[in-house]
Amino acid sequence: MSGAHRLPAPGRRRLLASVALLGFVWTAVWVCSLPWRYPSSTLFYKFGVDRGMLLAGKSAGMAAGCMLLFQLITVARMPGLTRVVSQDRLVTLHRRSGWLLVSLAMLHPLLVFATEDLAAIPVSFDYWPEIVGAGLLVLLSATALLTQARDFGGIPHGYWKVGHRFTALAVAVLLVVHLLFVNDGYGAGPPRQVVVAGAAIIGLLWAWIALRPLRRPHPHRVDKVLEAGKDAVTLVLRPVNGSPLAHLPGQFVYIRIRSEALSAEEHPFTIASQPVRPEGLWLTIRCSGDWTRRVGRVRSGDLVFVQGPHGCFSPDAYDPAERLVFIAGGVGITPMLSILRALADRGDTRRIRLIWSNRTRADRVHPDMIKNLDRSLPGLQTTHIFTRQAEAGCRPEGITPERLEELVGPYQVGTLVFLCGPSEFMRRIKDLLLRLGYPRHTIKTETFRM
Repeated sequence: MSGAHRLPAPGRRRLLASVALLGFVWTAVWVCSLPWRYPSSTLFYKFGVDRGMLLAGKSAGMAAGCMLLFQLITVARMPGLTRVVSQDRLVTLHRRSGWLLVSLAMLHPLLVFATEDLAAIPVSFDYWPEIVGAGLLVLLSATALLTQARDFGGIPHGYWKVGHRFTALAVAVLLVVHLLFVNDGYGAGPPRQVVVAGAAIIGLLWAWIALRPLRRPHPHRVDKVLEAGKDAVTLVLRPVNGSPLAHLPGQFVYIRIRSEALSAEEHPFTIASQPVRPEGLWLTIRCSGDWTRRVGRVRSGDLVFVQGPHGCFSPDAYDPAERLVFIAGGVGITPMLSILRALADRGDTRRIRLIWSNRTRADRVHPDMIKNLDRSLPGLQTTHIFTRQAEAGCRPEGITPERLEELVGPYQVGTLVFLCGPSEFMRRIKDLLLRLGYPRHTIKTETFRM
């Protein structure tokens, strides 16, 4: 497709991701072996099990340092990496691996002091590197708990993000200080070189992330603000330099809006427009949160900084499929609008099944687009499901196992399924598809969780 954003072929993406992961694991194992190959003077008085536990504790601490580096890599949005692994997958991995980082950090002192009489250890300023380590552990644990609880505590995303970012910097600084001064094992040679090199890489990654707003990629201006449906608006953006953003149908971008109507927080949204049409960049947004409820107040001419595109939620990112199934919950239809409109422009004749679940008819976004697609895509079959509104005299219902089997049937070779919507909706539908025999690798999802 002329001018479109390109991704490596699926097989090449898997190979590159595997090589990158194996490379990181090998490096981490090598780093964790340093305490064994370059023992500190504290090990001269340890033997047998005591020596093994102390070494294991030191290795756990080094592994925690490697995981901190891994955490920064997953959210750095490095172009080479996000073309191989979808950014939403990296963010999900970041959230899950955070608990591994905390667990390794906790395991470190437990193993190191397991054979010591803690009551006999004097508490004085002479042991300040150990005190720094204790503060580091408390800070890490508090950060993990706060991140887990922020959805329930009502912490505004913008405040949490700034706090999380600077907490990460504090953790990195405390970790480096602790490593360099806690014992003489890191005073010289390869251990010290590794700590210094790791500190430099972490510092560069943190600066890359923190300075992202100053880079102002892909400046656009708001052309129109359209009503897209109940509690939903569409921002139509035009590039400032006249060069449209190259992307695949179904990908998403991060945007930062400079407007008096709302704060300049960064948020991800799927592109609802097509890559090749001169209609501007369409972002359809459900007004459901503190920030999104004010999006409709932005004005024509407001500046928008667009970063991306990201994601592999597109048939163009995979080998050609004979049959396509799209299942959307609510505003999760937006990437599918981009995909289906692109397929219609290409004259695609494949069998395509679209299932769109909403609470009521009024909750649909861009329903007229779907009507037009039913006419322009000969192989498209569309089914609307309303969970809180009766349809044609029938009771309202969700996507039940029986209903899903009736609509998509058991797995057929050559089928790709694209699933997008609220997290619980996607988990439930994915489980039902697996029960129908759909292989996990044929079900493509995209989750926006920051």
